[in-house]
Amino acid sequence: MTRRRYEIVSAAELGLPAPEERHAKRHSLRARLALMGGAVIAVVVLVWGGGFVFRFVTFPPFESGRCFVLWPTWCISLSETWIEDTADVQLPPGSRIVESGSSENFFGSGMSALVRLPSDAEVELGSGYTQCQYASTTCLSDEEQEYFESRDLTRDHSFTDKDGQNSGTFVSFGHDDEGAVWVYIRAHHEA
Repeated sequence: MTRRRYEIVSAAELGLPAPEERHAKRHSLRARLALMGGAVIAVVVLVWGGGFVFRFVTFPPFESGRCFVLWPTWCISLSETWIEDTADVQLPPGSRIVESGSSENFFGSGMSALVRLPSDAEVELGSGYTQCQYASTTCLSDEEQEYFESRDLTRDHSFTDKDGQNSGTFVSFGHDDEGAVWVYIRAHHEA
């Protein structure tokens, strides 16, 4: 049995390129921070851009507002004209629609809108409206009260064009702590 002898030979002796040192490729701190900052900016732009594209592709503008492209009767950001026509009201100039939406299915349709009125302005109601008496079942006072309270608003009075049926519109007026007047409009019509 022969004993083999091994020698340690350097890469240069074999004609191979020398291995790079382990720390030779270290990036400077400034380059790392720039890379991380660029990555954060790219993520923010992608998320914001994706949300923008999602909203405007899936909820393009229609006559009534921004409606879901696959279900055009489900809308958000309703137009002032559409709200006025649906609820038979006239909002004063300078009104700001804070939140709104509508939907329609086989059983009926519904719409709601929360509007902040300019100071010293009034909403003109259609001729079919009467002031709600909360002992009556024609006004959904508990639901309206919860809606107002969840938004830190105080309900003052309400009107309805409902005559004991399942279809109708409610217009409720309220105020916030600063005295601004708010209007909540809710319509429901059964098919």
